[in-house]
Amino acid sequence: MSAAEECFFLPSARSFKAELGDLNFYIHSWHISRQRIVAEQSSVNGENLVTNSSERFRRIYLEGIWITDEDMSCLIQKLEEYIHNNTSFALTLQQLQFEDCRLIKYTAEEKSGEPYINIKLDLISKAFAQEAKDNG
Repeated sequence: MSAAEECFFLPSARSFKAELGDLNFYIHSWHISRQRIVAEQSSVNGENLVTNSSERFRRIYLEGIWITDEDMSCLIQKLEEYIHNNTSFALTLQQLQFEDCRLIKYTAEEKSGEPYINIKLDLISKAFAQEAKDNG
């Protein structure tokens, strides 16, 4: 019996599919953050002055699962390749479109007897499109 035959599994209805290059994930939790860094200095009269300010890349944290009947090593090899090559992706997160995303960290966890791999992805993105195009 193949792994696909013995491990039929469907993600929950609340999960949504996210593509990262050649890999497909089912995401059940996400978090996005963005910040502006401000440098301050005191003036001679004691007032605080903003001397520099810059926006940082937005951080996108995704948690979900990877389901396949392939060997798990192909997942790890592909994620390693994405980090090593600084591969750029477009990512659609429900109705939001992020351009120029780069994977900077991943965590993959297999639990005995589960037909999927738990995955956590940490990405950065500098470009944001207001809304994903409707394909329907």
